[in-house]
Amino acid sequence: MIWIIIPAYNEAQNLPTVMQGIAAALHGLPYKAFIVNDGSHDETLAVANQLAQNFPIEVLDHKVNRGVAQVFRTGIIRAASIADENDAIIIMEGDGTSDPRLLPKMTHIIAQGTDVVIASRYVKGGRYQGFPFKRMVLSKAANSIFQIFFPVQNVLDYSIFYRAYRAECLQKA
Repeated sequence: MIWIIIPAYNEAQNLPTVMQGIAAALHGLPYKAFIVNDGSHDETLAVANQLAQNFPIEVLDHKVNRGVAQVFRTGIIRAASIADENDAIIIMEGDGTSDPRLLPKMTHIIAQGTDVVIASRYVKGGRYQGFPFKRMVLSKAANSIFQIFFPVQNVLDYSIFYRAYRAECLQKA
């Protein structure tokens, strides 16, 4: 099973395209998405609930904005509580910057026994897609700092949200 956590803050316009992309990329593979609305001021919550009528979605709602760390916590705790240990738990952006076409490859790598897969923008073939300039600059700066002070073998992209985990790792954490 594939469990997908989608942080959403004012993503009413983007969520339908994100969900259509996920459905197309996973064409028939079993999955469930958790859209975590983080106190959006637009129609994100209503759009997420509407999408849940046609896609395998559970909407998790923070009435007020609690920040990305709490969104991850909410989504991860929910997914890890119901996932089997070898399932894939994936975090991807609700703004459309995470390419759903990578989902099958990421889940395949997890199924082969890898614990964490990072959809890096800094590997051959990686790129920024629809990424705001300010976020790109901040990302590059953060990655440079992490590579200097906290180097991890084979990790080139520390700040990307688009990651897959083997559920057991998150369940143990």
